[in-house]
Amino acid sequence: MRSDLLSQAELFRLEGIVAIGAAALLLVRPGRVTALFALLVGGAGAVAVLAYTYVDPGALGPLPDMYEPVWFLEKVVSLIAQLIAVVAAGALVVRGIPARSHRAPGPGPVSRLVR
Repeated sequence: MRSDLLSQAELFRLEGIVAIGAAALLLVRPGRVTALFALLVGGAGAVAVLAYTYVDPGALGPLPDMYEPVWFLEKVVSLIAQLIAVVAAGALVVRGIPARSHRAPGPGPVSRLVR
């Protein structure tokens, strides 16, 4: 369906771009803030899938009417993937991201034994 500004396909692509951006940001700048951003992106997608399955709000501003009260494979897979992202990002927010070891490079324990 298409509204005056956006189609469902355009919204899906936009959500995908934001999700890829959140994942890339988490890889480049790991931390609780970026994990929280990834959590919000995944959570918003999951809420949208559930809301537009069970609620018919009609067209909302530039958003088209996306009500679809049936479950099909692609929709289930999408919801599961978004819930996995929410759980993974939530775990990173709660537990934090392990710090990397910042040891100076030098001979390791094996090279000391070889002498």
